[in-house]
Amino acid sequence: MQLDIWGGAGEHGRSSYLLHNDRIGVLLDCGVKKTGAGQYPLVDPNVIPRLNAVFLSHAHEDHSMALPLLYKHGYRGVVWTTRATAQQLDTYFASWKKYVRGQSAELPYGDEDVKAIRFAYLEDAGASGEWIDAAPHVKVCWGRSGHLVGSVWMMLELGDGGPACRFGGDRCRLRHGRRGAAGPAGTDWRKLPLRFPPSGAGRTCSSGRGNGGSAVAAGPSGAGSCEWLGADLGRARRADGARSGMAERGRADAAARSLDNRLAAGSFGQRLLDEPESEGGCSVEAIRYKVHQGVTDVRRMLRAFGSRQSVPVHTGRSATDALCAALAAEGFAGLHSLGPGEALRF
Repeated sequence: MQLDIWGGAGEHGRSSYLLHNDRIGVLLDCGVKKTGAGQYPLVDPNVIPRLNAVFLSHAHEDHSMALPLLYKHGYRGVVWTTRATAQQLDTYFASWKKYVRGQSAELPYGDEDVKAIRFAYLEDAGASGEWIDAAPHVKVCWGRSGHLVGSVWMMLELGDGGPACRFGGDRCRLRHGRRGAAGPAGTDWRKLPLRFPPSGAGRTCSSGRGNGGSAVAAGPSGAGSCEWLGADLGRARRADGARSGMAERGRADAAARSLDNRLAAGSFGQRLLDEPESEGGCSVEAIRYKVHQGVTDVRRMLRAFGSRQSVPVHTGRSATDALCAALAAEGFAGLHSLGPGEALRF
């Protein structure tokens, strides 16, 4: 078995990992790096048409926005993910396209490649913790990762009796916000784009229901964590202060739009957070919720799973080197600090 790093290890962004043996190959995530006009995974156009399956852990751009490249280069299979993740991607694609054009550049794929993406839903094929036949000789087991609405971790087996490989997908330890991470049953998450701007850039909000129902907001509150905000909405306004007409129209997306994007000073969302009573009598609760792992979480996961080989990802090479060295000094073995273009055979 071999793991090829197409991106995401030794750096923050463009997560993409090719897991393969002599007969079977699957891709885990296919994202971008928000540097200049965007950096894309080191995809191999000769490999892409032969992929047996593609898996997407969650909707964040650094895990998802290069998926159309796969279809441009001949992939004709499905992308396995959750329904909530798939429903968020239209918003992310529009945002990424706007960003790239703002850099006076063009996307390396067309709208037709975005439209070509076909999804298969993990929760439709099997419950969390069950093994699913994703493709011939490809099995996957999944569970909620707690990182984002719809986000999941996955375990994969390629071939009969092959080693099980676990992909964390920005897993975080589920404490508070377990319902928020999965989402209320029946929620249409296309109406709820959740984005995490850089630390200090402000909060991001999205609603859970309209008609005077619940809202969910997420935004950074420090390194590796964010704030979840739950509110019971009596009425809503758009961020510019104009009436949204949510109560009159009774539409779920009205509340979503009223709480979408960053919370500018003086906006409805900021007032809701600071003075909920001023906006019609909302009850508001903010909960600290970790969205990325720290060294304590990594240590706990290594002990829980006892993996023979592990590749820490999603941070710079020097930080990864330091992490591996520190954990090795504690007695942990089989840790590998890798970067784009490198591979691990096991």
